[in-house]
Amino acid sequence: MKKTILIFTFLVAFISCAFTQVIDLSPEAARYDLKVLNTNITSAYCSEYQAVYDVLTTKPSDAIATAQNTMVKSLVDGGYWPEIDIFYLLAQTVNSGGEAYPNWKNPGTYDLTEILGGGSLSFVANEGIMGDGTAVLNTNWNPNIHGSKFVQNSAGLLIGVYTDATHAGYIAGAYDGTNYSCLIRPRDGANTVFIRINANAVFENVANASSKKHFSLRRTGATTQRLGINKVHTAKSGASVGVPNTDLYVLGYNNNGSPAGQNSVHRIMYLVASSGFNDSDSDAIVDIIETYLDTNGKGLLP
Repeated sequence: MKKTILIFTFLVAFISCAFTQVIDLSPEAARYDLKVLNTNITSAYCSEYQAVYDVLTTKPSDAIATAQNTMVKSLVDGGYWPEIDIFYLLAQTVNSGGEAYPNWKNPGTYDLTEILGGGSLSFVANEGIMGDGTAVLNTNWNPNIHGSKFVQNSAGLLIGVYTDATHAGYIAGAYDGTNYSCLIRPRDGANTVFIRINANAVFENVANASSKKHFSLRRTGATTQRLGINKVHTAKSGASVGVPNTDLYVLGYNNNGSPAGQNSVHRIMYLVASSGFNDSDSDAIVDIIETYLDTNGKGLLP
């Protein structure tokens, strides 16, 4: 009988101990379990996109975030991401909290800021930011000081324009009083694109009857500029003289410290500043970005 009582007492003590371990609700246990849980959670996104996602005030839907992650991961996997200095996706789903303004390459550094000058900028979901001929955006990125990939004889600017209109304004550019850089006018009254990159010679132009396209302006050598318009490429001359020492503006150009006055009325979807990619790499980047734009029915390629 005594043995039975002892065995029963032991079983009760054992069950009580095990049960206590299972339902331990002490703050210490909760903190421990949370620590273990957090340690084992892994992001569904690549680290490069996760950094962007984290700074967005209003998060995109899961479907949009997945598409954006795919775009960034494709740029990373293709070896293009390390060659990019700045990358802006202005064609976001919202911009109420400035979601269209982060620099995706390094969020929080060289984010876009507005210079309104009495004008205004308008945002349309999945299409981007439109200028009014007065207001511009400042990248706060000086290619002469901050450009590590964008250098004198190897530099690139990729831009997506959603609107089609003839206008004398520049979609992006910078001029420091000595050297022009990245000055690009998508379509003027003569149906031509004007370009210049790291040069101060006369503008080179290429026939273009529509501004709703992908544009890829690149410096690929000391005397060579290349322009891609929806993946159709043209070589242009023009000796490089240096990288401008002033911030790059979007929807206009920086005239040695202030908007030049030839600002754009176009709607810009994205902008990338990088090294001078060759034609095939430029096309690959355009295809990757186009795939994302197509997710929202806003692709630029026919």
